[in-house]
Amino acid sequence: MASPVSSWIFAFTLLGVVPAIVFYFLLEPWRALRKERRDILVHGQAAIGTVVAIDEVYTGGKSGPRYAVTVEFTPPKYTEPVRFQLNYGAFQMTKLGLYQQVGIHYREQTLMDAVIDELVK
Repeated sequence: MASPVSSWIFAFTLLGVVPAIVFYFLLEPWRALRKERRDILVHGQAAIGTVVAIDEVYTGGKSGPRYAVTVEFTPPKYTEPVRFQLNYGAFQMTKLGLYQQVGIHYREQTLMDAVIDELVK
């Protein structure tokens, strides 16, 4: 028969530690993406881009709609403009408009991983 102390330890582990570990692994990809975007903002090349398309990609449930924002810019050493796409929620979309010029940062090696300065947290 298990002692009351071992039952409490088991219950604490099952109800406290296990959900915390699961929660950590669910949030880790999101945290890594935020860290990468901040790194691009700090160490990347600055440029001005133009929002050329805003498409609703998900009508949403509780979280509301999601939008695909396409931004076009011409980095130095390129003759043709480069386009990249980011997904944002309705709250971030209040800061963007179609054909609006926005400050961006990008890495020269990975132009498609550019970020919109104003939306990096």
